[in-house]
Amino acid sequence: MRQRGFTLMEILVALALFGIVATAFISQSTGQLAGSTRAQLQLLSDVLAENELNRMLARKQWTEPGLISYPLSYGTSEFEIIIDTRTTSFPLLRRIEVAVLDQSQQPPVELSRLVAFRGQH
Repeated sequence: MRQRGFTLMEILVALALFGIVATAFISQSTGQLAGSTRAQLQLLSDVLAENELNRMLARKQWTEPGLISYPLSYGTSEFEIIIDTRTTSFPLLRRIEVAVLDQSQQPPVELSRLVAFRGQH
């Protein structure tokens, strides 16, 4: 007489294989989600740095040397913007550096840094 169905051992082996495959799939999905979140945060910080740099370059006032730092919230993200204006060897040229830091990490992590030069005419 032929036995129908699966034995308990066959079911346990099938469940163990399914568990291994499911764990690998979930691990990969979590890694991709974290990478996507990092890429989105990097893109946002690049846009913020570019906006701040363009704002400094578009000012009518001559940019005085110095350091400006202020917090900036965007959605659920907290950033710190640091604008460092320095003199150069040419009196009518300033070096402007904008950095964007992620305030959600301790210590804060720099996400973007842009440098430009502004001349007086």
